[in-house]
Amino acid sequence: MTQNEKSGLTAIIVAEGNTPKLVSCLNAVKRWIPGLLVISPEPDEETQQTAKTHGARFIVHPSRDHEELWQSGIRQIDSSWYLLIRSNNIVTGQLRKTILEKISAPDQEAELFPLPETTVFLKKRLKYPLAFTDCVSSSLLHLQAPGGHKRLSEIPAQKHPFEGELIHYGSETIGDSIGHALMVAE
Repeated sequence: MTQNEKSGLTAIIVAEGNTPKLVSCLNAVKRWIPGLLVISPEPDEETQQTAKTHGARFIVHPSRDHEELWQSGIRQIDSSWYLLIRSNNIVTGQLRKTILEKISAPDQEAELFPLPETTVFLKKRLKYPLAFTDCVSSSLLHLQAPGGHKRLSEIPAQKHPFEGELIHYGSETIGDSIGHALMVAE
């Protein structure tokens, strides 16, 4: 753990989908976030090598639940702020700017700030986000006491006027979409 991770912002990225999307995600955050952690539900040499090439740590946690994966990542890194995203998310420049403004504000209670998300599904930009309602969405998380935290779903979600958006690249084909739905159903 570096001093930057302890005092600043760490991105915890859940690996899902393909490697080119992970590369795009890492490229969008590696220049402004000092700590990067890629967490995968299964050992994957290509994902591990991609993470290492982009300066990110890589761990495996045997779960398909994003909340459990993010929780496992939080236990690995001592930080006060966490950017919890998926490997098929891209942080836009305007969102980056408002995230950095938010983390420089005075300390607050443990809070979860859901990020504004735009979904691209079947290669079309959707008007409304497309997500399973019982899942914790990609968020900015602040913890006052690292290690002494609750489950993400128990931390109060607070609205924050983030500018910009998190672009979520969903399935590109109907087959991919069915496969993803079956994986979540397990």
